[in-house]
Amino acid sequence: MNRLDAWLRRQVGWRRALLAWLLGCPAAIVCGCGIWGLVTPGVPGPGRRFLEIAGLSVLVAAAAVGVMIAVPGPRAALYGDRPAFSWRACAVIVSIAGATLPGMLTDQQPYWPHIHRVVGSVSFGCALAAVALSLDTARRGRRLSRGVK
Repeated sequence: MNRLDAWLRRQVGWRRALLAWLLGCPAAIVCGCGIWGLVTPGVPGPGRRFLEIAGLSVLVAAAAVGVMIAVPGPRAALYGDRPAFSWRACAVIVSIAGATLPGMLTDQQPYWPHIHRVVGSVSFGCALAAVALSLDTARRGRRLSRGVK
């Protein structure tokens, strides 16, 4: 375990809640934009509407994190009552949000007809980063469970 992982796992109280909330915010914003797309035509776009959606989503993430911290999961008996944070898992969450949000926020622009290629490239790069980090996290988890550092 490196120093950043050790620091993340040592956090308790409000700092642990803040870390969990910060990790929940990207997923909440993606879900908020997705729900917006279900009930209205088009994308919210980068503007006031997106800020309203993001603000409401961040508030919902705070409530979800409160429930997550208050109710222990089924693996709590095995690993203790606290979730283990690692920088790789944090990077996977941010990469997944980076892969999905650009596609949700941009629409075909009349003054830039090939924006979908740029957005697709950014989304594909973030998705590749998320897959690579997920595989590395799984490999490292298996290695640590066997006792090899």
